[in-house]
Amino acid sequence: MAHGLGYLQELPVDRFADFVWFMLNRNREKRDVAVLRAKLWQPAVGEVVSDPRSPWSRENEAGSLAAFKRGLGG
Repeated sequence: MAHGLGYLQELPVDRFADFVWFMLNRNREKRDVAVLRAKLWQPAVGEVVSDPRSPWSRENEAGSLAAFKRGLGG
């Protein structure tokens, strides 16, 4: 607020979300930010993921498991 951001309740939703994300991650290590991002993307139980950007989509999950298998020599 000291840098001219204004009142939080007056911000557009996208700027408010950016502010919240900044406050959540300002003192975190990169690995911890990645863990938080993965938790936020994780779907609720029983929900079907249709967004191809999600790490939990069928394609991305299958690709990750295949890479893990290759890494183990399989």
